[in-house]
Amino acid sequence: MLFIKEQDFFGYHKSYIGLVRMYLPQNLISNFEKQYEQEIIIREKMREVIDKGGDFRRDLKRSFPFISSKYGPVRKNILGFSLKKFPNHGIVMDNQAHHLDVDKIIENKEIYDALCQLEDKKKIGEISNHSYANSIKNIEIKENLNLTDYTEHYIGKINTFESYTDQYDILTDLVSWRKAMKEEAIKNKQNISKHEDLELAIMFMNDNDEFGRTVDDNEFDDVASRIPVEQGANKNRPGHAYLHCEFLRNNEPKWQSTPNKDSPYGMPIQGSTLKTANKIATLQLYKFNILSKETGQIMKVNDYELKDIPYFRLYIPKILGTGFRAVEF
Repeated sequence: MLFIKEQDFFGYHKSYIGLVRMYLPQNLISNFEKQYEQEIIIREKMREVIDKGGDFRRDLKRSFPFISSKYGPVRKNILGFSLKKFPNHGIVMDNQAHHLDVDKIIENKEIYDALCQLEDKKKIGEISNHSYANSIKNIEIKENLNLTDYTEHYIGKINTFESYTDQYDILTDLVSWRKAMKEEAIKNKQNISKHEDLELAIMFMNDNDEFGRTVDDNEFDDVASRIPVEQGANKNRPGHAYLHCEFLRNNEPKWQSTPNKDSPYGMPIQGSTLKTANKIATLQLYKFNILSKETGQIMKVNDYELKDIPYFRLYIPKILGTGFRAVEF
């Protein structure tokens, strides 16, 4: 308690700092140094928002890459560490991206187009032995990408609508944390196998086709409309929710039919847990024209047509969070 009071004291009486000496055990010194490092991280994130002219309530990330689950923004008995919840199945999707400001939509289109320029894409049948794999003609995949590199250059720059930002930041912050852990292990000449870069696969879900999604005009005007991004199962394949790289590479499970019997690929007998990625991150890319439910015409924001609007569906692998607030994941 005395140590904490001394910190409070110097917060108001910095001029006294040269007149006081403190003798502490090594573990307390180490704890204080770690807490100081976390404060620097928080200050840097706040500075990023200020430098970009942003708004703290909207733009400040609410998760931080703390070096250890032991340390946090404040003592746990004052404020719990549950600043965020890991998304269900580790899947993140913004189905309101058409409500972004036009300049943010344009930036997302640039990211989408850059990713679509990747060469050596493969058909699903080239990476999967599932019974339906060769019948999927309009979906391609680019595998064996470095998750850290692509998060820093692309995924971390994706613009998302309001509340979805925190969820996408989970991936960005976990990647930053894992990179920091790897660098610390290298510096301390420790084994880095636990912190090696992970694999990312990108799936191009409908790049060569024109797809539309309708929205209710009143909901659109109220900035409250959402679209169904992924498609469900059909007679030729499972629903898009199961089409992530890790699932496709693993052996095909046995399937239950859909409730109305219109697809043999309703749900694996193991249940929906196979939607979860354990080791490989997958980013599904979609694009849609946003249409008025009343007129069938492409919606506009001012004079900007909402055509080929990109949507990014992200599977965060469980292993990425190993050691990071482990009890909360």
